[in-house]
Amino acid sequence: MKGLVAVGLVAVGLLGGALLRPFAVVAQQVDFPFNSGATVSIDYSDHPRTCVIDRFYGSFITCRPQALPAGVPSSLAQQPFVYNLSTAISITLMKKRE
Repeated sequence: MKGLVAVGLVAVGLLGGALLRPFAVVAQQVDFPFNSGATVSIDYSDHPRTCVIDRFYGSFITCRPQALPAGVPSSLAQQPFVYNLSTAISITLMKKRE
């Protein structure tokens, strides 16, 4: 009899815990109309940043350095950087992937 009461208490505890905790929220998948290799202008509060998308990590992207004009030393190339697209004010597609 004690075993039946123990199993019943465990079952009631599990059921009560499942009802009291908040249900999991499924976040909407972020779909951007951009692909790797596309040039985008990302506008934050201070100024827009133009970069070539290298990889996507959810709502984050890694940008690789843009092609430099002839005569500009390669030491001036920007280092790869990670941008959070969900905090950007606007994102504009400048040039599609070739």
